[in-house]
Amino acid sequence: MSDALAGLRQRFVARCVGDLARLRDLARGDLASSELQDLAHSLAGAAGTFGFPHVSDVAGGVDDRFALGQSP
Repeated sequence: MSDALAGLRQRFVARCVGDLARLRDLARGDLASSELQDLAHSLAGAAGTFGFPHVSDVAGGVDDRFALGQSP
């Protein structure tokens, strides 16, 4: 991985720490919230780019459910 991408990957991993805390908060409340939808969409795109295909797949599945008007 290039040095530039490695730096971005480190920032992504740091962001995920905050995202995990937000997901835990959301899991205790309304899972159909727009915040969860935005977070899933963002993770679906970025996670694969930075070498986390499983996270991308799971987040993409959540994003797809929202796109179909369903709750994950």
